Amino acid sequence: EEKKDVVGEFGLWADGLALSEDVENAPLLHAVKVEEDRGLKPTLETITATIHKQKGQPIGIECCHKVDRKGVFVRNTLSGTPAWETSLRRGMRIESINGVDFSESNVDEVTSFLNELDEGDLAIVANVDRRHHFARKVARNQAPSSKHRQDSRSMPGPPPGVDEPGVWGTNTYFGDQTCIDGALCCFFGGLVAGVICCCIEHDKRQVYKTQDFLYDRDGNLIGRVGKCNFVEEHDPSTINREEQTRACNIASFVSVTSVVIYFIMRLYQQGLV
Repeated sequence: EEKKDVVGEFGLWADGLALSEDVENAPLLHAVKVEEDRGLKPTLETITATIHKQKGQPIGIECCHKVDRKGVFVRNTLSGTPAWETSLRRGMRIESINGVDFSESNVDEVTSFLNELDEGDLAIVANVDRRHHFARKVARNQAPSSKHRQDSRSMPGPPPGVDEPGVWGTNTYFGDQTCIDGALCCFFGGLVAGVICCCIEHDKRQVYKTQDFLYDRDGNLIGRVGKCNFVEEHDPSTINREEQTRACNIASFVSVTSVVIYFIMRLYQQGLV
C-alpha cells in the first residue's frame, strides 16, 4: 500500500497518529493529510505579543516557510523571554499582523513589515495547533546535521509498573526549509518509553535509528520499525498478546545481554579477567 503524505499543516505526523475533532478519544490511525482527512479544523485566535528591536531589527518573532507550502510560520519567539509572556508558539501559522493579511505571503514580506514597525504590541492572528493534547515537548530536535539531534531509544514496552496505555506525541523543528526533523514518542503514564527520530524530505520519511515496537492507545502492537526502513504496519486484531509479551521479553533480554557482554570484553581487554 502506498504511503500517504505525512507532512501535516504544522509539521511532522507519524504512522500511528491521526486526530479527529474528538481529540481526547481520537483513535490512533495511519497518518493523513491535515487539510483533507484529519477533520480537526485549525483554530484562529487573536494573539497579542510584544515585539522588541535590537539595532533596528525586530527580535520578537522569527518566521520560516514550510516545505512546498504557502504561509509563514513562527520559528522562534522572543529570545530569553518565556513563551507564555508572548503567547506565541513555534509552529503557529501567521494569518495577519495588525490587520494586514499574511496568509498567502512569504517570509520576506512578513520580515519587511516587521522591520518597519515601531516597538509595541502586535495584534497577531495565528493558527493555533490543537495537537497540544498529544504534542508534548520531549526532547530538543534540530536538523539531522545538528549535534543536538535526538538519538532513538529502544522501546520494548512500557516502563515497569506502568499499565497505562501509550499516547503518541510529536515535537517538531521548523527551522530547515528542506528537511523537517522531529521526535516521535510513545508515552506510558506520562513517561517517555521510546523516542524515534525521523526526517521528512520531499515526502520521504527515513528512520535514522532503530526502534523496536510501536503501540496504539490500548497497548496493542501496531507496528515495528527497522533501521532506515518505513514503519511496517500491522492490524492490531491479528496480534497475539502472548506473542507480543514474549517478543518484548526477548528484546529486553538481548539488550541486557549485550551490555553485559560489552563490559566483560572491556574487563578482558584491561586484563582484569
